[in-house]
Amino acid sequence: MKVYSEDMIKNVAIVGHGGSGKTSMVEVMLFRNKVIPRIGRVEDGNTASDYWPLEQDRGISISTAICPIETEEVKINFFDTPGYVDFIGEVERTLPVVESVILNVNGVNGVEGQTVKMWKYIKKYNKTPLIFINKMDKEDVSFDTLLADLKEELGIIAPMVIPIGKGEEFKGVVNLLTMKATIYENGVKKEAEIPADMKDEVDSMREELIEAIAEVNDELMEKFFEGEFGDEEIAEGLKIGFAEAKFTPLCCGSAALQIGFDELQEIIVKYLPTPASKGTITVTNDKDETEELKITSDGKFVGFIFKTINETHVGEIAYCKILSGKLHQNDQVINANTRNKEKVGNLMITSGKNRIEIGEVKCGDIVTIVKLKDSKTGDTLCEQGTTYIHPAIELSEKVISFAIKPKTQADQEKVTTALAAIVKNDPTCSLEIDAELHQMILHGMGQIHLDTVIRLLKDKYNVSITTKKPRIHFRETITGKSEGHYRHKKQSGGAGQFGEVFMRVEPRTRGDGFEFKNDIFGGSISQQFVPSVEKGVKSVLAEGVIAGYPIIDVQASVYDGKEHPVDSKDIAFQIAGKFAFKDAFKKARPVLLEPIYNIAVTVPDSFMGDIIGDLNSRRGRIMGMDPNGREQIIKAQVPMVELYQYINDLRSMTQGRGEYSLKFSHYEEVPGNIATQIIEESKQDEESEE
Repeated sequence: MKVYSEDMIKNVAIVGHGGSGKTSMVEVMLFRNKVIPRIGRVEDGNTASDYWPLEQDRGISISTAICPIETEEVKINFFDTPGYVDFIGEVERTLPVVESVILNVNGVNGVEGQTVKMWKYIKKYNKTPLIFINKMDKEDVSFDTLLADLKEELGIIAPMVIPIGKGEEFKGVVNLLTMKATIYENGVKKEAEIPADMKDEVDSMREELIEAIAEVNDELMEKFFEGEFGDEEIAEGLKIGFAEAKFTPLCCGSAALQIGFDELQEIIVKYLPTPASKGTITVTNDKDETEELKITSDGKFVGFIFKTINETHVGEIAYCKILSGKLHQNDQVINANTRNKEKVGNLMITSGKNRIEIGEVKCGDIVTIVKLKDSKTGDTLCEQGTTYIHPAIELSEKVISFAIKPKTQADQEKVTTALAAIVKNDPTCSLEIDAELHQMILHGMGQIHLDTVIRLLKDKYNVSITTKKPRIHFRETITGKSEGHYRHKKQSGGAGQFGEVFMRVEPRTRGDGFEFKNDIFGGSISQQFVPSVEKGVKSVLAEGVIAGYPIIDVQASVYDGKEHPVDSKDIAFQIAGKFAFKDAFKKARPVLLEPIYNIAVTVPDSFMGDIIGDLNSRRGRIMGMDPNGREQIIKAQVPMVELYQYINDLRSMTQGRGEYSLKFSHYEEVPGNIATQIIEESKQDEESEE
């Protein structure tokens, strides 16, 4: 593969809902450009981009695969991204390094949850969009209906390629720019006349396209209204429209029949922006100031690592976008984030699972670097003497958690080591060691995502784990005043132990914490033993009294007691203080407190009623609603215990369109019947751990 510069490269991400045909699109493009000898099928597990065993087993994309093709004019790096929301992190890591995005739409299912979500991401990252409707050969697919739905959901769309025939009669397309029709038979195309019964439709849609092109700026719009809008103006409008994402073109076709892909490739080659067309990229310099870095191969080397993986027999592999300059094998570079030196080993161009070694790579291209010592996802590599840092990748919040435990004690250390390696390469997954509740918590983006991590643990690291519902950070407190007493007396030959404590407890205002008071008068307990009593009381605060959870917002006052001239000592009053406090606590109407979270659920208007009803069923309090375009943000306060695997239910209720965020608010008393159940579960957990 030859070396390409920034004005000869197109970096194009293909995104869309799961099952919309993204991987099949890539297969057709690779085949028609003679990169692969035959078209693979997702169902057969033999596609170029779905090469992981996990992907082949599940029949879905899990990791973004890069598949380049070379045309006479340019190199196109296609990024085949996962369509399932559980793997949204792969999309979030990809979009910062591409200039254009093809939003693939399933012609059968139309606008789906991920279709809308991906559109939001395209707008968020300001990428040049192009919509492709796939599966036009399927029964009951209506181009007009799909176009209307897309316009309603996404806004102004300008078709550039429209279908000839529909369903089983779908046989070709009309290019509205060239006004040429193409018919395909067994993947072989031939030019044809525009069908007579389509002429009115073609003329009307071409007029819409020309209007959309004219609207990219005022000067072109003025020429359009004056009737001076010819080929030169159309070419200028297309250049501006694509480069600045001023309109959304649409194409269509069928991966199964290889229809529409030559037209799609022509549009990519002619109109989608190159890295050079973007001009500059925003970075941070060594003075922590924002700076615009020129995108040119003539500049100093700067590269951004947007993804890392670990492969057996190969080791760490870093995917790097060259932002400026050139990179060669054996170059010495600096990691701008860590300030550590790195030696560049083998440089390779990746095509699915295949890699082609290359000696040099220029600005704008994507390269994989093997065995960097100290670089990870999100780091920036620079030529020595240069320090620029690419903006950090924004990842969605993790939305599901499991408590995990190794199946055998021998796997305890192996689990943390293996998960540390997985988390390094997949930042959408994280491991939390909860010291308070003595559990390991695995966080991720969804059920399928965490199932994949667990499978990876077993297949790659030979570690098996069990999962269960994580324990919640409950708290214990009291609602009344009470007194308690304990006498500690121990005699076992020789010096004994003696200490007696009388204690009073009362509740404090929520958030005031714990307070210890010395109310002893008359010296019934010497001052030297009062700190021992306090130490004993504080030893209970972390372990709790009624369910094993920390105690908050309580005042404990020692007001009387007894001591022995010989047997009284520190440990005796620690024990007496501990059990006097427990005795008083149990009599002071103890309650369990649960964490309440502020939740903001974003859903389309049509699902609002179902979501509010569901939140109410979870003991939630609706706090308000804010409009957000065609969506509503429902704000509520919900007990954390009611939100276990909430993301699964939310996605099910909203066809995958719902999203939510959480933030801790406060603690509230748990209703009696639920508290009884929680206390019983806590006892069972303690017994099982013993």
